[in-house]
Amino acid sequence: MKPLRITRLALIAVIFAGFGWAAQTSLSRFGWPQIVPPWSLPVVLVLIIVIELALAWHVRSRVHRRVEERREHGEAHTEPVDPFFALRVLLLAKACAVTGAVLGGLLIGLLVFALLPPASPSTATVLPLAVTAGVSLLLAVAGWVAERWCRLPPDDPTSGSESGTSGTDPSTAAARQTLRAREHRS
Repeated sequence: MKPLRITRLALIAVIFAGFGWAAQTSLSRFGWPQIVPPWSLPVVLVLIIVIELALAWHVRSRVHRRVEERREHGEAHTEPVDPFFALRVLLLAKACAVTGAVLGGLLIGLLVFALLPPASPSTATVLPLAVTAGVSLLLAVAGWVAERWCRLPPDDPTSGSESGTSGTDPSTAAARQTLRAREHRS
């Protein structure tokens, strides 16, 4: 699985900003009011950011602890990372990054429309749009960072450097570690 690039997330945000602006322009021509997100949306997004980063940090710390033990003692004494858990956290991080870019782009487009001359900007419209757009972009950045945390360090001796797979996600490495542990037991 290839990691997300920050340029791709920025491109998604720019495309959806244009879409948000065009959608609000079309809606306002038909007499619809300005779209304003509720204040509960940034609160929920902050909760998602916290949960996402906590889960990714858990995967990162377990992987790094295991790598350090293997480096120091020749073998790891802690439980390997559950590969399905690591994969779920990695997919959550990717989903949050893309969702944050899409939602942030849409809200930036709506904010640009609210600030341009045909519309009369009011604090009741601009403030929720700006706060929610900022938190949405933070969600994208947090997802990108969490995805980076869900990777093995490149100098991990168990990451299969002979096959050129160093820096893979921990779900792959954990699956390899689980198979090695099962081989040692039998």
